[in-house]
Amino acid sequence: MGHGIAQSAAQSGFKVIAYEEEDRFLKGGRNRIEGSLGKMLKREKISREKYDEVMGNITYTTNVGDLADSDLVVEAVIENMDLKKKVRLGGRGGGRFFTRMTE
Repeated sequence: MGHGIAQSAAQSGFKVIAYEEEDRFLKGGRNRIEGSLGKMLKREKISREKYDEVMGNITYTTNVGDLADSDLVVEAVIENMDLKKKVRLGGRGGGRFFTRMTE
């Protein structure tokens, strides 16, 4: 998912589709985002309205096909080429695709 990327984009006002192959990883990412925003809310760095707005900007899915109409796909997948290809092919929406490679 790249929960930090998803949160940053959502905080900037973008609609985000967070994809994971397995629901348990999706829930983990969502929990990290909720935790991060919760800390910001508690410290009065953001308002309840902003918290709700950011959370509302993120859709969580395990269906790679949900990426098809995306304007931009940011792939932050572990170094598994089969999975990277699956995400790339799932985001066929004619938009841009960004990937990161690590060693």
